[in-house]
Amino acid sequence: MEVQSVINESALKEARKYLIKPGIRKISAIASAAFVLLAAYCMLAGRPSTMLLAVFAIVIFYGELKMIESKQIKGFLKKLDELYGKKEVIAPIVFRDADILIQNPLSRGKNAVRYEVMDTLIETEHYFLLFTKEWQITIIEKDGMDSGEKDRFLKMMEEKMPGLKRKYGKK
Repeated sequence: MEVQSVINESALKEARKYLIKPGIRKISAIASAAFVLLAAYCMLAGRPSTMLLAVFAIVIFYGELKMIESKQIKGFLKKLDELYGKKEVIAPIVFRDADILIQNPLSRGKNAVRYEVMDTLIETEHYFLLFTKEWQITIIEKDGMDSGEKDRFLKMMEEKMPGLKRKYGKK
């Protein structure tokens, strides 16, 4: 089966909240929760200056994630512009018997990725986001698929990658 991969600003913005590896997000959420508890304790204990520091730490953790997401998107787009003089790459992806063939029509490069390295499939409103275990992303465009093609694609994903985690993102 062949599908279209796309890298452009709108695809990256829709994928934004998934670009950071979930483990890093989890650590940040735990740290933020700890600082919330610290802030609550400091408020009850009558330590406003320590409470303000805890609130500041929460803002820093949250703001840092948003800044990293934005930098990743800007970095992707700058690399596309630098390498190809374009802000978008549309590439065919062929799901073969043993692997996925990702082709770059601009560089004429090809990369075969084994099914075993795939970890997670996240479905958003316009894209399927396919991640490897090391959290490399392939963005597959859904808008060009009719419902039959989407069903065949998802069935093939289940058959080729039975251990693939499937999640539904913001739609």
